[in-house]
Amino acid sequence: MSTIKDIVVSDNIAVKETDSLEVAIDMMHKSELGVIAVVRHDKAIGIITEKDIITIINSDIDMNTSVKSFFKFYFLITIHETRSIEHALHMFVNNSIRRLVVVDSKDKFIGMITQDYVLKHLDDDAFKTNLKISNFIGGNLEIISLNKKKTIAQAFKVMHDLDIGSIIAVDDNNKPVGILTEKDSIKILYTHKTTDIAISSVMSSPVITVYENAYVKDVVKTMDINKIRRVLVLDKNTNLAVSMLSTRDISHNLEGNYKNILESKLKNIKNSLNYIGESILEVYRDKDEIVIQWMNDSAINNFGNMIDKNLDELIAIDVLDNIYKKIKLEGECSKYKIEINKQYFELMCSHHFVGSNEILLIILRDISIYEKARMNAEEAKYILETRVEEEIAKNKQQEMLMFQQSRLAQMGEMISMIAHQWRQPLNSLSILTQTIYSIYKKKKLDNELMNEFNQDSKKQIQQMSRTIDDFRDFFKPENKKVGFFIDESISQALELLKPVYQKEDIDISFQMNREIRFFGYPNEFGQSLINIFNNSKDALIENDIKDKKISIKLQILDEKIVLEIRDNAGGIPQTIIDKIYDPYFSTKGEQNGTGLGLYMTKLIIEEHMQGKITISNVDKGVVVKIILSMV
Repeated sequence: MSTIKDIVVSDNIAVKETDSLEVAIDMMHKSELGVIAVVRHDKAIGIITEKDIITIINSDIDMNTSVKSFFKFYFLITIHETRSIEHALHMFVNNSIRRLVVVDSKDKFIGMITQDYVLKHLDDDAFKTNLKISNFIGGNLEIISLNKKKTIAQAFKVMHDLDIGSIIAVDDNNKPVGILTEKDSIKILYTHKTTDIAISSVMSSPVITVYENAYVKDVVKTMDINKIRRVLVLDKNTNLAVSMLSTRDISHNLEGNYKNILESKLKNIKNSLNYIGESILEVYRDKDEIVIQWMNDSAINNFGNMIDKNLDELIAIDVLDNIYKKIKLEGECSKYKIEINKQYFELMCSHHFVGSNEILLIILRDISIYEKARMNAEEAKYILETRVEEEIAKNKQQEMLMFQQSRLAQMGEMISMIAHQWRQPLNSLSILTQTIYSIYKKKKLDNELMNEFNQDSKKQIQQMSRTIDDFRDFFKPENKKVGFFIDESISQALELLKPVYQKEDIDISFQMNREIRFFGYPNEFGQSLINIFNNSKDALIENDIKDKKISIKLQILDEKIVLEIRDNAGGIPQTIIDKIYDPYFSTKGEQNGTGLGLYMTKLIIEEHMQGKITISNVDKGVVVKIILSMV
């Protein structure tokens, strides 16, 4: 197969960065490729394309402006003159470009090649004689058209805005009669024609068309003969236009060995994008050289642009030999430590063949900071771990202390609730004993009355026992997460607080649309609810609200469990609302509050249950919102 040196275009192909835009346009007009290079000291620094001419037309710039003043060049992909045409085709597709700057062994500028030139020089078997245009067009490009009476300025604006390279000119019956391409912009500027003239005055006519059942090889020859890069594809039955086809479309859809190579390589490149942060290189054996064909941004940042350079310029030959030995033995190379430019990398490498072509995908992870710190690592690790363990122990001890203080405060409140709930059964027992004693004194006590007294007494004692069991279970420590229903925890907490709410005439409403199961610590969650309910109860009493209300709403929103608890107690003063979660902050005074309730509630909801709690003022009261993830 031919090399790049055999097909490179070197005449009328470059301008200096100090040349004016007018000189550049003149050179573009002389160039047969529709692209020129911008050079500095015999080295290419950028390219100017027909699309750039469209930009110049739409910017109304002075033509005496220098090239370097108008264009900013950043990243340029070059190819060595000794590379094969096959290798050039890979570079076009892998890097999504259609032009390559050709350089010699000293990176001096030689000339340029384009996709259509490469296609023209491919071997016949690359196209497979049975490959037709219909195999891959599928209406792949939208046909943009304008009436031929529209102005060139309007056409170039559409091309600039839509970032396209051509427009089909149509007559009043919407029939294609010509084509206007980026290349025409060069002719217009070169001849100093105004852009206010009609498209029909400069368009290429007639439009070169092919039928969808035409062979790809014949279409490429037609493009070469007419010196064009685009043809209009017609339906063989209706004669209507179905697609635009360019040389880029053809190179991306070649079948046979080339297609297999391209599809395999594109797949590897796509997979490499998963390794964001690591340096990734795709390496291809071209003749007797191992050439870097593609690099990701991280690799370019670490090593500079080495596309089309030999891999041994980056990795020492002896290291490459060792890598190949591992590949031969194991089929791959992983976690192989290498040094590049005084930096340390961990190398991972996949290796495969496409036909007779050998391809390597190399991933380099920078481990320099670990290697350079290795001598002090153990000591630093010990000091750090010791400090972390000490701080964790202190935090856990402090958290346990505050948790215990909060539980003790809650238990104090619960004891008063137990006493309140015992009042009725104790009163009933007192009445029963007085009654039985009176009957006994009157000598009217018989077995029936004694049995009745026994049963009634047991009922009252059992009620008192259940009360103790309920509170004991509620405050039982939990070591493992279990599944529980959120609504049951809410109902249980409300049941424990029911006597107090009845005494204070507080109306409770609970709304839910379904049972919701959660995996966590039900007792801790219940204690958090009691903290919230008690805060609302205390605020309603303290502010002497006449129509005391607490509303509870449990629902699923956007695949999240959302619990809202509202009261009408007047809200929290704005001066303290940011402090309500602080430990030991309380508005109830030292005798009535520890200042740990909301602190522990936030800890339970957000740390133990991985949820979120917010408290805000709304509608003359407070709304507490708890958000938990679904099981």
